Amino acid sequence: MSILKINRYFLEEPNIDVTKRDYTIIGLIKDSPKYDKGRKISASYFADTDRTDLVVKKVFTDILEGDKLIQLKIEHIFYKEDEKIGNIITTYVSLNIAEVATLKRKRRNRSIDYLRASSIGTPIEEFVTALLKHYKEQIDLYIYNNTLDFNEGVVNETESPYTNYLNIIIEAPSTDYPTGKKVKDSILEQL
Repeated sequence: MSILKINRYFLEEPNIDVTKRDYTIIGLIKDSPKYDKGRKISASYFADTDRTDLVVKKVFTDILEGDKLIQLKIEHIFYKEDEKIGNIITTYVSLNIAEVATLKRKRRNRSIDYLRASSIGTPIEEFVTALLKHYKEQIDLYIYNNTLDFNEGVVNETESPYTNYLNIIIEAPSTDYPTGKKVKDSILEQL
């Protein structure tokens, strides 16, 4: 029977349920969280700096009531020495209306940060910077008020050179983008 990898960190306490301990403070290497449109979907904790020895993974799911976010479900997945899933502990975080508003604003802001960061050091960095500057007012409205101004501005852009910047191809043709994925497509995917 394979034991949980997390047990390596609590050898001095053999009878304790290690899945109920705070594993975020025991020296594991936290990988960059994974996001989808600014919403955190997972965070992984590794035993090694090469990030090959996965010990715990957290998976985040929104709990909705109708179309209103009311809770976050967090699954703490503990891996065994044989790399199989050992235990899954599920926790729930209830959210009041102010916490929901803050969380959603942070998600929208994170999606803009992703757009900015994903262009750094690439040939399109200066064009993305120009676009974000051009759309600053619409971006602020999107982040703070959840309006569609930024989306509509990108979709309906007619001003040069911004139309040229939006139409720069950044990925080869694919099933989803037969003529190639453009900067415009990347922006709209994040919103």
